Amino acid sequence: MRFKRVDKSTVRCIVSQNEIEERGLKIEDLIKNGDKAQEFLNEVVDMAEEEIGFKMTSGIQAVQAAFLPNHDIVFTFSDKAENIGMDRALDHLKDMMEEEGLLDTDRVDEIREMTGQNQADAFSVLLEELREKQKDGSQKTDQEKKSKKSGEMTALPDNRMLTVFFQSVDHAVRFCRHFMGFQFRKESFYKNGAEYALLLDTTEVGREEMAALCLQASEYGKSFLLGDSRAREIEEHGRCILPEQALCHLQNL
Repeated sequence: MRFKRVDKSTVRCIVSQNEIEERGLKIEDLIKNGDKAQEFLNEVVDMAEEEIGFKMTSGIQAVQAAFLPNHDIVFTFSDKAENIGMDRALDHLKDMMEEEGLLDTDRVDEIREMTGQNQADAFSVLLEELREKQKDGSQKTDQEKKSKKSGEMTALPDNRMLTVFFQSVDHAVRFCRHFMGFQFRKESFYKNGAEYALLLDTTEVGREEMAALCLQASEYGKSFLLGDSRAREIEEHGRCILPEQALCHLQNL
C-alpha cells in the first residue's frame, strides 16, 4: 500500500488488487460496503497511522474509492466529510487546467493545503479566474472565425457554461435538489453516450455560488467542465431529454 497525506484531516491510499485478494477479499466485497469492507478500511487507516503518522481525531467520516485502469484502488479517507468533496473538485480543476494550459496548476496544490474559510475563498477565486480565462478564450476563437467570414470583429454574448456529467438520472436528481431557487439563463439535460450531462449557463451566478455548484458536482457527478466548447458539442450530438428548466424538472422527480 502507498500512502499520501492530502492535508491534516485527509489521507489517500493506493491498494493493489493483490493486496486485497491476500486478505481473502474481492473487489465486490468493498463495493458492497459490508462488514468485510469496514474491517478492511479500518485496517488501512491503522496502517496509515503506522506508515505516515496519520491519525483521525474523530474516526472515518467520509471515504471515497476510485478504480484505476490496472485494477488498483485509490481510497481517500477523511475525518471531515466536506474535505473529500473539495479534494475531488480540486482534482477536476487541475485536470482541466493541465489540459487547457490556462493557469499555474501549483495553485491547486497550495489550496489543497489550506483549511476552513481560507480554502473556500481561495477555491472560489481560482474558479472565477478559470471561468474568465475560458470565456475570453471562447470569445476570441469565435470572433476570429466570424472575422474571417465578415471581415470584422463581432462582440459575442457572455456565455459561461458549466457541464456536469452523471452516471445516472438519480445522481442528477440528487445534485439538482441542492439548488432550489438558483437561476440560470439556460439549463438543459442530455443523454450523452453512456452518461448524462446537465448544461448550465452560469453567467449570472456569483463566485461563491459557483464554488458551491462545483463542490456538489464533484460529490454527485462523475466530473464537470467549464467553457462553451464541450457544451456545444453535446448540444449537437447528444440526445436532449429536457431542453428547458431542467433543474426544476429534475428536482421534482
